[in-house]
Amino acid sequence: MDKFIAAVILVVCMSVDLSSGKTPFHTCKSGSSKVTNVVIPGCDAPPCKLKKGSSAALSISFTAGEGYTKVTADVHGVISYVPVPFTPPNVDGCQHSGLTCPLTKGKNYVYNNAIPIKSSYPNLQLVVRWELLDENNKDILCIEIPAEISD
Repeated sequence: MDKFIAAVILVVCMSVDLSSGKTPFHTCKSGSSKVTNVVIPGCDAPPCKLKKGSSAALSISFTAGEGYTKVTADVHGVISYVPVPFTPPNVDGCQHSGLTCPLTKGKNYVYNNAIPIKSSYPNLQLVVRWELLDENNKDILCIEIPAEISD
């Protein structure tokens, strides 16, 4: 039993980045690019606190796993295993996001965006799933961030 618990702790530590100055995140099983860092200012421990009536900025550093001509953001709040669209104002990753398309395989990039946390949202805990999709609607990358929306 103790070995099982130790194995579970090891897997969790390997899949969640909890180092100082970085936002804790999980990488999804999909996506050909390697995510090296995620930053949401003010969030360095789970869950990330998202204040209603504010905007949550996000920065994702990654190494492109392939060449891509188009990048589109697809964001969901996962609530009780149900993905609910949580669309940022700018879904075009090639415009106003720090990326210049086309992206080159093996090159390092930093993607930036922000999402409004509307006052009408209920107070709740969720997982924010942020995907960047390519020209074929396939994942370039996918991350999940534990979060809490509150007043």
